Amino acid sequence: MPFLLNFISKIKHESALRTLARVQRENTRIDLPFEGMSNTEEGAFLRPGDRIDLIGTSGSGKSTVMVQIAKHSLIHSRSHILYFDLDERLVPLDDNKFHLFHLKQGQTPSATLEYWLNEEHANFHVLWVMIDNTSCVDKGCWQKIKELQTKWGFILLTSTPATAARALDFDYRFEMSVTKGNEIQMQPIWPMHKDAFLVRTTTTTTAV
Repeated sequence: MPFLLNFISKIKHESALRTLARVQRENTRIDLPFEGMSNTEEGAFLRPGDRIDLIGTSGSGKSTVMVQIAKHSLIHSRSHILYFDLDERLVPLDDNKFHLFHLKQGQTPSATLEYWLNEEHANFHVLWVMIDNTSCVDKGCWQKIKELQTKWGFILLTSTPATAARALDFDYRFEMSVTKGNEIQMQPIWPMHKDAFLVRTTTTTTAV
């Protein structure tokens, strides 16, 4: 009987978390920390549950932009960030709300994410899940990540090498590049194709 009671309690708890995630999706609006996006003017806000992909060649600034978004969120939100660094290049950010994952051989982002959310989500609200380099993520793993996103309501931000770009289900896609002056550019290419803009942030970093 204790097992049954614990099982029922867990179901009720997860149901409450899913309800909370749904309410947050409907009522939360999040902007990105870059000049040139005109989020407020155009109403281009992100919501929990959105999927954003950054496409570009090596050195085009994908990881740099992901880190800048993470830093912005850590400053302006109490929510946690899960960052899967599949190339193992990122230095952990000095914030206990930032969780960096370097996967061992045989581990997958989806299995690690599922375990972490099921074990830790009751204590930590996760707003962002970031996967740096989706060329390492197969179709089955990707489908599981989408199922977890539907359940928990986080924003999914990914980076994809230009040579590995696939027709996956994203709400927004940006093509990344670097100018001759070594400035990072972002160009919206989905759902609308717009002019590129320079990435202007409060922190100067080198494009990676």
